Amino acid sequence: LNEVGRHAEAKATCERAAAELTEADREFGVLFAGVDIELAIAEAGLDQFGTAMARVDRGLARCAETDHPLLLGLFHEARARIAWKAGRTMEYRKSLIQMERWFRPTDTPILIARCERVAELESGGTGSRRLHWAGETTDTSLGVAATEDARQQMAEEVQTVQVGPRRSAKPT
Repeated sequence: LNEVGRHAEAKATCERAAAELTEADREFGVLFAGVDIELAIAEAGLDQFGTAMARVDRGLARCAETDHPLLLGLFHEARARIAWKAGRTMEYRKSLIQMERWFRPTDTPILIARCERVAELESGGTGSRRLHWAGETTDTSLGVAATEDARQQMAEEVQTVQVGPRRSAKPT
């Protein structure tokens, strides 16, 4: 519902689901974080940015003692998207850096693609973006041909996720 702009309906659906969760349920973060994240996105879609950010921050605090890259990366992704929508550029950038910190080392193509999509918010999806990784900021301006190459690479990465990773011919 959030993806099609039906934020009020998404919020109501998530609130119903969240009402069924106990604190014990929330200990299984990967299973139930989606409810909090989608609820925060719905709130941001309704211009309730403070409430949305607080919800994501509570999720991050709840899983602060874990080193779970998917869980932490998803919360930071939501935080970056909400900060961007709210016009909080510095918070967006900090959250993007954290998202990349958790997702990129996994070498999982779909997670890296998520980083790219969130990073492109700043460039308006033009194929020009700033890469925030390992404390560096590098401007990477891609031309139309490079954008097509990036689309092809994304399609290949999605295929890799669906059928499994390609094995290198090099010995490890």
